[in-house]
Amino acid sequence: MKCPFCGEIDNKVIDSRLSKDGNVIRRRRECIICSRRFTTYEHIEDMDELERDLRETGEKEIPSHKIGEKIMAKLHDIDDVAYVRFASVYREFKDVNDFVSELKHLLSRH
Repeated sequence: MKCPFCGEIDNKVIDSRLSKDGNVIRRRRECIICSRRFTTYEHIEDMDELERDLRETGEKEIPSHKIGEKIMAKLHDIDDVAYVRFASVYREFKDVNDFVSELKHLLSRH
């Protein structure tokens, strides 16, 4: 954790407390360099929909091609331009004809 006063990342935790609901940990830290104290809060990050979908499969390991296909499906629903950009890298488009083909396919679905 970077010190908000001097920017140093070397610090120590001097006190930790759990919130009443148990969802947040409050930590008092002291910077090793400037000796100033500051507070940080730690909480569990919410899973996004894609991560939740993948976890619900119950599989311990998920092949990267399944992840790529799920990402493409989500992008297709959200943003056509982002979808084509991702598809161009994911599917390794070799030339402009690959882009045109994907765009024709995309336009035919709309």
